[in-house]
Amino acid sequence: MPPNPTNDPVPPSLSEAIVEALAYSDVFDYPLTVEQIHRYLVRVPATSAQVEATLTDNPWLAERIERHGDLFSLRGRPTAVALRRERAAYAEMLWRPARLLAELVAHLPFVRMVAIIGSLTMDNVRSPKDDVDMFVVTEPGRVWLTRTLIIFLVRLAALFRLELCPNYILSSRRLAMPPDDIFTARELTQMIPLYGRHTFADLLSANCWLENYLPNAVLRDERLRDLGPVDRIVQRLAEWPLSGRLGDHLECVMQNRKVADLRRQAATADNREVVLDAEMCKGHMGGHAGKIRAEYARRRSKFLAPDAGDGYEPAAARTQP
Repeated sequence: MPPNPTNDPVPPSLSEAIVEALAYSDVFDYPLTVEQIHRYLVRVPATSAQVEATLTDNPWLAERIERHGDLFSLRGRPTAVALRRERAAYAEMLWRPARLLAELVAHLPFVRMVAIIGSLTMDNVRSPKDDVDMFVVTEPGRVWLTRTLIIFLVRLAALFRLELCPNYILSSRRLAMPPDDIFTARELTQMIPLYGRHTFADLLSANCWLENYLPNAVLRDERLRDLGPVDRIVQRLAEWPLSGRLGDHLECVMQNRKVADLRRQAATADNREVVLDAEMCKGHMGGHAGKIRAEYARRRSKFLAPDAGDGYEPAAARTQP
């Protein structure tokens, strides 16, 4: 079996896919329930009952995983269970300010969709003051102007010791994400969209590859809503003076100024994950996704090996999503 499932057209067995799902979540010290394992199986359509039966009866799998009540982890990782429960309590405290920040962002001019991404979507935050990571979609041609407005909210939130991180700001013309990639697939299927029904539907349509890559994962929309009629009118009125030449000029100025600065930072970090153009601002300066993929590949390789034994405690520092 190849060391990385990305772009591998041949689905692994169900037991191997279970190990892969647990290996990815182990990067974040996050054991999974049966339902979560089922949801994140890569290229393996299955039912929850089939997953539970395999977890119970497969001897090859029993050598590689452990059960802790309703949670499953890679063998040798019992401490992750306590971490998951501790962090869930922190997440409960963080959700209220996160929803407030998302509502404020949703009301800004030219914003068409707001979603929470990252560790909070899995209730796996390190503290009640952890980062609130967001995925924001804007009107075409207004990515950088909108980013400037969001940065004002970032600074406002900082006064209350809240870390708002707009990890993705992209145009509604740039909704297609890199296909067949474990990091992108998990980011999209773990996201919790809060505002923008129509744009969220467009996001799903632009990333239909997810249906094959994670065939059991349906993107969650139970908290999704639209701005009310009055709020929408107010937003449109705020957009009106910036919809013509003045807005085009400001967009150009903001893009040129910030892209030059951010590209210098990216070059210093030798970071190939950064995307800075007219349709997207993705300033992942820390090489975040690459580190996660590498850690996942290491765990996957170890636990799919014939001599997986009693598991291991990964030596590398944990990386939060």
